[in-house]
Amino acid sequence: MRLWIERGFSRLPIAERMLAAQPSLELLTSPSQTPAGATPLTMPKASGAELAELIAETVTRLGIEAFWPQNAARVPLGEVPCTVHAAATPAGIALVDDKSAFMDWLGDDPYRPDQVEVLGADGVEAEYARRAAAGRVTCVKPVIGVNGHGYWKLLAEGGAEFLNDPEPREIDAGIWTAAARIAEATGGSRRMLVMDWLPGPEVSVDLLCWHGRPLIEASRIKIDANHQRIESGHTVAIHARGLAERLGLHGIVSMQYRLDDTGRWRILEINPRPAGGCIHSEDAGFGIITAWAKLLTGAMNPEDCVQVRDARTVRFARTANVID
Repeated sequence: MRLWIERGFSRLPIAERMLAAQPSLELLTSPSQTPAGATPLTMPKASGAELAELIAETVTRLGIEAFWPQNAARVPLGEVPCTVHAAATPAGIALVDDKSAFMDWLGDDPYRPDQVEVLGADGVEAEYARRAAAGRVTCVKPVIGVNGHGYWKLLAEGGAEFLNDPEPREIDAGIWTAAARIAEATGGSRRMLVMDWLPGPEVSVDLLCWHGRPLIEASRIKIDANHQRIESGHTVAIHARGLAERLGLHGIVSMQYRLDDTGRWRILEINPRPAGGCIHSEDAGFGIITAWAKLLTGAMNPEDCVQVRDARTVRFARTANVID
């Protein structure tokens, strides 16, 4: 099978594991994300209907049998002459990518966090002041953004420690608003979400779905910067499966949760794409990437997917994972 994988975050290690699971796969992917044994293919630079037409032309010209899109899944791909394995419909992807719209869609779901959408630095400053007056710790993030882009915990007296240690993502509230106003002078105001800081721990649920049917899940609990505990049957996994069914998700997706200061789990977001950390779930024995490769090639049926009932602690580095 000739499978075209659109470039995406951490697609290289995912592609490597797919090829290891199904050597018969002929993978085509971005030049910067091409593993040994695959063919580099540059994604057309276009949008909307023009992008869909260029994808269709590429599929026909190269005899591609299946397409696994990421950003391109935002446009209608119904006329592409191959099987398209998008995570959801364009409308569904737009819904979960817009964190404010997604929270509205959740309604009175008990996993929904307390957050509010505001516009720009002025809106963040006012909402931060309101929450600070009530003794609440606040964080802020853009309504639309991935991979932690723009996410900060706002501190009353944070100074500029973030310049020496940006990893905690903590910043003085005054510095954040001042920087935001500088950016707004040229780029305009952005839609932002302000919410209570959730102390955690954080859990990322890697989920393999087949046209809205959850098949395999692995919950990764962050222990520290170099360790994650990976298990099945976590409390939030039941909630994640239900959301996947309601949204009709397909392929490898990720959902993030954190504990609030009362000990209740809250959902942060759904990513309609694989998280980079799903390779840790794979290497811990949950087989999400392996099963996906076999489903795509027809070597496995959805009912044959096996949910591992186990727990592992993964110690990881940039080069390899070690199972403790």
